[in-house]
Amino acid sequence: MWKDDVLKRYHGYVDDLAGRGIRILAMNHNYVQPSGHGCTENSMEMPHPGTEAYFKQLRLIAEAYELLAKEFPQILYWECGNEVNMNFYLPKPNACKNGTKNADYNPELYYTNQEKAEITADICYYSSMGVRRGNPNAFVVFPAPTPYRGYPEMAEFFEYTYRAIESGKFPRGLEPDTNPDNYFKVQCWHAYNFGGESELLVTGGKMIYDIMRAHGDGGKKVFITEFGYHDSDFVKTRGMTREEADRTQAGFLPADFEAFKSIGCVETVYLFRLYDWMNGPGIETDFGLFTSPSCENGIIPKEKGLAAYRIFNGENADASALYRYKKQ
Repeated sequence: MWKDDVLKRYHGYVDDLAGRGIRILAMNHNYVQPSGHGCTENSMEMPHPGTEAYFKQLRLIAEAYELLAKEFPQILYWECGNEVNMNFYLPKPNACKNGTKNADYNPELYYTNQEKAEITADICYYSSMGVRRGNPNAFVVFPAPTPYRGYPEMAEFFEYTYRAIESGKFPRGLEPDTNPDNYFKVQCWHAYNFGGESELLVTGGKMIYDIMRAHGDGGKKVFITEFGYHDSDFVKTRGMTREEADRTQAGFLPADFEAFKSIGCVETVYLFRLYDWMNGPGIETDFGLFTSPSCENGIIPKEKGLAAYRIFNGENADASALYRYKKQ
């Protein structure tokens, strides 16, 4: 059942964005879960694979994506999870009650990297099945892992996922399917290099692309659904002011985008994020290209925002329109 007020609000968002010609990619952090599943409510947890609760949840994920894809036909890309190689984003039942975030591996709370990759394969297949039923023109995007433990670990996650698909044992609960296209149509990862070493984007990206090609997926396009810098990183690690950190990080962006181009398979990069979020959790407060709408001066471009604008529009592009929401 839809909540009418929420549905109306989201239709407004989607209609407005689509009407402006903006391509929308929708992504979920949490998973819809059946009652009695043994997991913490409103969490990223997955029941133990092979259990009835696990198959119930997979079927519910498929039903939810069918409903969403049918209700919002303007959305053609659905990313069915977030940073699924992190312990916190794909843990065992009730792990979230423990209060840990991305702690070291604990077998009582977390799945292994291989187990998470195999669960991800199941989630992708059931999500794709639901999306196709709701809108045959829409696609599932692989739920982006993140290089929080380095690119080799993230590449290992992709290797495990492709091996699962090729094993003939997945998706669990349905007829085996060894075609990656039936799991996801777009490959995807998050590409952070907080120190500004743009060469990491190249070496890490090519490491993953080599795995794609080795498993017959070399022609698949890639989205980078998160990439950016947060001011407070350099405030803490280099003793800079926020303004100095923003200016320094803005200087990394031209080389970063050239690095993405050199990989060859990357079609789209999503900069994280549009505005600062001063009440956000953890490090998410100051990734913005613009200041927070709640700031005294209103919404104005930060140096990172101006740098991105020049990359997209040319070094001498007129940026005056970016100040339209500045408070006088």
